[in-house]
Amino acid sequence: HLKYGSKSQLTDEVIAQAEADIKAELAAEGKPEKIWDKIIPGKMDRFMLDNTKVDQAYTLLAQVYIMDDSKTVEAYLESVNASVVEFARFEVGEGIEKAANDFEAEVAATMAAALNN
Repeated sequence: HLKYGSKSQLTDEVIAQAEADIKAELAAEGKPEKIWDKIIPGKMDRFMLDNTKVDQAYTLLAQVYIMDDSKTVEAYLESVNASVVEFARFEVGEGIEKAANDFEAEVAATMAAALNN
């Protein structure tokens, strides 16, 4: 699930831990240290993207602004001198109770109503 709205919300500790994890992964894979500098930036970008996602590949601020699709949310917020301080994510239908459907009872009620008319 979504942890952060933008890369700016990732703390130095989180970033340092991610980089340490990536280095350990590269060492475990037997990659030569001389090429790590070429691999780490891409893996860090991927880490940041994966930990700031709303949809599969977009951070909250990188999404297209729904009221003007020529802008991102970030560009719109800058244009109105605003920023995101906190956010919440909801799934469609989350928190809505579904009525239990009993098809057999519904058919019986319909048939009874039809017979009474």
